[in-house]
Amino acid sequence: TLESRTEGWVTALRLACISMRHRGGLLEPKLLEPHLKANYVMGYLFSEVLSKQTPEIRDTLIKLSILRRFCGSLCKAVCLSKNNEPPAREKDGWEHLTTLRNQNLFLIPLDHEYKWFRFHHLFENFLLNQLEKKYSTDSIGALHRKASAWFVENNLVEEALHHAFSGDDFEGVRQLLVQHGHDLMNAQDWQGLKRWLGRLPRKYVEQNIDLLMYEAWYNHIHTSGHDLKTMSMYIEKVHALFKSYSPDDPIHNSESKGSFDTLRSFRACLHGDAENALKYAHSACEKIPMHRHRLRVFGTIFRTAAYQMAGDLETGLARYRNEIDEHMSLMGDYQAIYLVNLCHIFWMCADLKSMKQTALHSLEVVRARQLHEATAASLYFAGVASYHQNNLQDAEEKLTLLVEDFYYINLIRATHASIALSLVYIVRGDFNRVSNLCRKAMTRVIKDNNQAGIDLLRAFDAEIALYQGRLMEAAEWAADQDKAQPFLLPFLFYSPKITLIKILLSQNTPETWVQGVDFLNRYDDYLQSVNNRRFRIDTLAFKAIVHMERGDRNTARQSLNEALTIAERGNFLRIYTNTTIQLVDLLKQQLIQDDSKKSYITQILAVLIEEDANKKKCRPDYIPTYYKSLPRPLTNRELDVLQMLADRLQNKEIASSLNISNETVKFHLKALFKKLEVNNRQDAVHKAVYLGVISSQ
Repeated sequence: TLESRTEGWVTALRLACISMRHRGGLLEPKLLEPHLKANYVMGYLFSEVLSKQTPEIRDTLIKLSILRRFCGSLCKAVCLSKNNEPPAREKDGWEHLTTLRNQNLFLIPLDHEYKWFRFHHLFENFLLNQLEKKYSTDSIGALHRKASAWFVENNLVEEALHHAFSGDDFEGVRQLLVQHGHDLMNAQDWQGLKRWLGRLPRKYVEQNIDLLMYEAWYNHIHTSGHDLKTMSMYIEKVHALFKSYSPDDPIHNSESKGSFDTLRSFRACLHGDAENALKYAHSACEKIPMHRHRLRVFGTIFRTAAYQMAGDLETGLARYRNEIDEHMSLMGDYQAIYLVNLCHIFWMCADLKSMKQTALHSLEVVRARQLHEATAASLYFAGVASYHQNNLQDAEEKLTLLVEDFYYINLIRATHASIALSLVYIVRGDFNRVSNLCRKAMTRVIKDNNQAGIDLLRAFDAEIALYQGRLMEAAEWAADQDKAQPFLLPFLFYSPKITLIKILLSQNTPETWVQGVDFLNRYDDYLQSVNNRRFRIDTLAFKAIVHMERGDRNTARQSLNEALTIAERGNFLRIYTNTTIQLVDLLKQQLIQDDSKKSYITQILAVLIEEDANKKKCRPDYIPTYYKSLPRPLTNRELDVLQMLADRLQNKEIASSLNISNETVKFHLKALFKKLEVNNRQDAVHKAVYLGVISSQ
């Protein structure tokens, strides 16, 4: 605003008015701002302020303009110390600032002790202009490097980095990030870490193990480890750098190696390789010091997950809790991160009660603290637990807060939260909100180029299509899935594999039934091999349906009973939503035959009855994300081609990018135009943006 720009300096306002009059403009307050930088104001500052100072004061003012804030010792370091000469006396800096204050040279105090100051914004802009006129680029860079050195000495890393970048001191930036990157991780400042790494020329990052690992950990947090391709790329690059050192080099026993082994442990967990996950996690925990809090959490939670996968959860939890108890005094606010990461383990164990209790405890710890990562994770797990326990009001409150205020921290987890929140809206029959929420989530992941998030939401669209009776659309998604792809550890709310099983078994054709049963058996075997009890609740129930269809009632009841036994321990109530009539019949039979679970089964059936009532209210015009207004959904390849049209790529460029022929590109374009009901590329992009298929960015 005009007030904030002038900061109460009346003369500037008067000079801006004179400038506007002389240029023939009307005296409109909204049009005055550009005139604050006009020659009248700048000329006044030069003739009436700067030129009346001594050469020494003029030089000090101009040099100080590179600083967003300054104090006496910083003034001395930047303005008064000459290269290769002893620094000026400490009091010289304060004497200069006192002189500047006494002469009313636009200094604005930033604290009550009058230790830190900044310049009036208009005066600062004027001085920066004088700086560029008086000094060469190299000389200005030298001033920034002096400032950076002072900020490093005083442990003010953000400002040290800013001035190192401004002085083109990329080697200094590299050293700063290597030394202090863990501080940003500990502070949960992932966006800051990404910002600084992104500004550094790639050659400095590619040649440094620590910087590559910082990027890898940012990618891990942002995608919840779901970007396996990028993770593997970082592992390969870092592994090559380690191999360039001799076997007896100390780096192989450093915390850098501990960071690398931690990431390898997670990748082994994802692939269900408990043995290697445990081996790498043990190695990591031996090398990572306790003050590297965030990295230490990664190592210890992956070790616990490996124990859980190997069937020794008791040992894993005992070692994790011992670490919390033994080092509580060193953790400070990091207790919340240690706590909330345990929720991943409880989720995979289907221990909903412990998961919610731990998440709520973590929320209490982070209350009134600016710990966004811990807050977002705690809201997620508490909201998911409330949904499954049918406490929908609490689930909506927590998941809404996460989706609206903390989605940027971990986009994949926020996408899972959006799916959980959509299911809350579905229970209430509010399909307009489902559509809006999913479209917003899709826009975010497309803008971020987050393929894992895009795939999640496409799978959920198919789930909703099945729910609404649009079986053909659901079947088209299912047909497009690679059913032979190796399974990865599911540790978040939604599993597209379960959706695929539902759709395949719902199509009622011999081919899809055989595919569905085969896929179900393989997925259940995998879940059993990694001790993932959460999603076995689903696979065992579907196996019960398969056995019932084959006429094997006893085996069907055994499978269902095993599923209910797991689910009851965690008090899961909303586990069999969007299910089949066969499962409802099985539950009713189980209710008659098993008195021990009578109360629990009654609660589940009550939830299913409520859901069935809402399903009848479902109207076909309430369709999520990009399915709305499309007679048929787009395939993954068609979406790839469409995004490239939006990027203005030609057919040959699309063919090269996707490794397909020009004729295949034309085939996809023809299908796109037909589905979008348009006749050319431009109209296809415009309509896709309107429907929310692709982002407008």
